[in-house]
Amino acid sequence: MEYESIKFETEDSIAIITLNRPKAMNAIGESLIKDFNNVVPKIESDDNIRAVIVTGGKDIFAAGADIKEMVDAGLCSTIVGIQAGAERIRKKVFRRMLPTGRLMKFAETVKDLKLDYSYHLINFNPFETEQDMDETLELLYKLPYSSMFVFKLVPFTGTPIFRMIKDSNVEPLPDKIHKWYGFLYTMAVKGPVFRGECKVIHKSKLFRSSLFVFPILFFPSFLMLHFKKLLRKIVFGSYTLMPIPVKARKNE
Repeated sequence: MEYESIKFETEDSIAIITLNRPKAMNAIGESLIKDFNNVVPKIESDDNIRAVIVTGGKDIFAAGADIKEMVDAGLCSTIVGIQAGAERIRKKVFRRMLPTGRLMKFAETVKDLKLDYSYHLINFNPFETEQDMDETLELLYKLPYSSMFVFKLVPFTGTPIFRMIKDSNVEPLPDKIHKWYGFLYTMAVKGPVFRGECKVIHKSKLFRSSLFVFPILFFPSFLMLHFKKLLRKIVFGSYTLMPIPVKARKNE
């Protein structure tokens, strides 16, 4: 039997199912689910099969749900969870093996699909060095413009990250440094004017001891951004950066 989104083979008493949507990073969509529904009864009816292996190949297992199909079903907003821009921190602290290139590709995809989206970052991570945070900013400079939410890492007692911090005796950077980068993270994706100002401040290491300057410095640009959002409210009936997709409105 021919399958559209998987490869199926048997070796001795082992069935091997390989996800086969390389262009979509093996995203789980309608065609893949249909193939699974067809192959599972075949495996169940074969008494010679004792085990099943499901694999995605060498590079990736599966990217998750197919976001393009979710948009067709009415999805109109999402989150791009970055957590940390440095791959070292994502892997060591958050156990996320996602390469930076794939994260950037996802951000471009949600932009191309005209979804309303925001970025999420975690600050005040005691394992981060200034080099790690510089790497985060360099990533943000390459991402499409959108809103940013920066969260403070709170290691609750008894959690794995709490034990990790306790066992490592790591010396965190001063709070003012984390706050300085936090301001820059937010501004780096707000728009071209914000990003330009952010790059100058970052490169010259300005205002590291004078954080009160940031609200004053960015107020004109911030005011203009919200004036544009007000216009979108008038035109589209929504404060979001993009009008609600027609398909989503029909599904409400």
